[in-house]
Amino acid sequence: MTHPYRDTAQRLAAALQLLPADEEPFRAAVQPVRRHGTVRAHTQSALRQENLPIFLTSFIGREQQVGEVTALLDGARLVTLTGVGGCGKTRLALEVARVVVPTYPDGVWLVELGRLSDPTLVAQEVGAVFAVRESPDQPLTIALKRAVGGHRVLLVLDNCEHLIEACAELLNALLRGCPQLRVLATSRESVGIDGEVAWRVPSLTVPDAERAASVADLESNPAVQLFVERARTVRPRFGLTERNAQAVAQICRRLAGIPLALELAAARIHALTAEQLALRLDQRFRLLTGGSRAALPRQQTLLAALDWSYALLSKSERLLFERLAVFAHAWTLEAAEAVGHGTGVAADDVLDLLAGQVRKSLVVTGDATDGAERYALLETVRDYARQKLLARGVNETSATRQRHAGHYSDLAEQLYSVTRVRSVFEGGAPGAAELRARIEEVHDDLRTALAWWGEASHPARGLRLAVTLCEYWMWCGTYAEARRWLERMLDLASRTVSGTDGTENQASSVSVKVRALIGLGVLASWHGEDAQSCAFLQDAVALARQLNDGTIQSFALAVLGLSLSLAGDPERSAIVLDECLRVSIESGSEDSIFQAYRHMGIVARWQGEYERSSQLLEQSVTVARQQIPPGSYSYAHSLSNLARGAYLRGN
Repeated sequence: MTHPYRDTAQRLAAALQLLPADEEPFRAAVQPVRRHGTVRAHTQSALRQENLPIFLTSFIGREQQVGEVTALLDGARLVTLTGVGGCGKTRLALEVARVVVPTYPDGVWLVELGRLSDPTLVAQEVGAVFAVRESPDQPLTIALKRAVGGHRVLLVLDNCEHLIEACAELLNALLRGCPQLRVLATSRESVGIDGEVAWRVPSLTVPDAERAASVADLESNPAVQLFVERARTVRPRFGLTERNAQAVAQICRRLAGIPLALELAAARIHALTAEQLALRLDQRFRLLTGGSRAALPRQQTLLAALDWSYALLSKSERLLFERLAVFAHAWTLEAAEAVGHGTGVAADDVLDLLAGQVRKSLVVTGDATDGAERYALLETVRDYARQKLLARGVNETSATRQRHAGHYSDLAEQLYSVTRVRSVFEGGAPGAAELRARIEEVHDDLRTALAWWGEASHPARGLRLAVTLCEYWMWCGTYAEARRWLERMLDLASRTVSGTDGTENQASSVSVKVRALIGLGVLASWHGEDAQSCAFLQDAVALARQLNDGTIQSFALAVLGLSLSLAGDPERSAIVLDECLRVSIESGSEDSIFQAYRHMGIVARWQGEYERSSQLLEQSVTVARQQIPPGSYSYAHSLSNLARGAYLRGN
């Protein structure tokens, strides 16, 4: 027995002028046998209720996420799994689909769009799964709506991103016309229609970088589990040991827990040890190749996976994406606008372009300590964007890095200006903890800015930034870092004509150098290098005398006086501190007068002059009570030294 085509059946029904009550049985009787079967055919047969593929590898580390997505499908008719290429969207969607098969009596049907390039074929591909074809008098979308009708069906639409508009149009029509239909889609950006719930697929959890975990701890980590299991497919005896555990943890962190990257890395275990592999991840795009031949081409190498996402960007989006690679850590919208604008990207367009890249899963988001949204690139994505930026040439790369360094240098001065330094370290000022946290948050980008000023021969900007951060480094206890940056930038500035490189006037340049030398003097003293400390501070005093600024002169003299005393030269120390007090009084700066009395009192105590020390420290405390917050470090330090003197006098 043969069956007529659908359009033939329709014409027969019309020619026979069947009543509506007779038309339904007639259509059922002439219904052709489908290649995949219609929705109705499956509900009336013993054939399986899905066309999901069978995987040859285990599903690792996503059990909780399967539950979360399954719960979303209970309340939303369209759930779209989004995420960066290779993050495991397809595998997660198919595992969810497998779990919910019993919930959908009319079937769970997968439509793979990855191999399509023509958007007009999307509806045709969906129609093929349901064995529905268009006819001259019935467009395919209408035929699909009629075929699915009120049946309870889950449609899994995989890889929508490159055909997103066609997918949106079709799904909008189907969801409105088929009340029991549910759709689970995967895409690097959301479909963008009413009622959609977009759920970002996170990378697998990676080992904590702050501590060296034991082998037992690492064995329970999802990223490590995936790497080890896939490595065993090429080297069956591979396992975590005390020797390779930290290398495996490093691989997982460097690859940001991206499943595709981990699987490609694990495939290299047949030729490399974990330690060797970890050392070669700087060349990850050459190294991580050779995926399954059965996979789509873009899933066979890490580079191809990212190339696929990059190809979907507009020209302006590509430019911004590449420029975002200069950020060392998370950034704000304001930072993106400052760094991302330039040729081909207007500052006013950055918000929309950045939001588009968040939607396309290239940029990830999160909240910071101040509650504002932050943006970031996964390390592997940043590495890819950086290579694209470098390919643009020296001019584009340099201009982007210059904007980045300028933005963060300005930000440092706004957050941590000279007038607010004391508030950060003396604890009494409101918001001191928040200010420190904000500086910590951008610290990696501040370091990147410092490196650029050094490379670009702009040492004056670099020295100013290093001086701005000096006391922060001291507060953190990173004395070596502070000293390294100050010495490097001071050396570069001394080799630049006039020391200003066109960014500052002469007086400002000298003032910054004085502060740098004072910082180096203090740091050298803390390292026990008293002679070197005195040398730095004497240079600071000599430069300070060129300025019409009594405050900075008195500060340099006060610190030099302490250093000379520590170096075993009390006579010169006394002379310098007397000059410090005189300059402080002439300048009229109460803060400088306080510092002068305090340092003179400390030195007097060191020399056993307890009565004189107490008198000087009493004077410093009297000034401090009028000018300095009671909770400040300097005020407390004066009281502490006053108490020590009293104790030594037997009081």
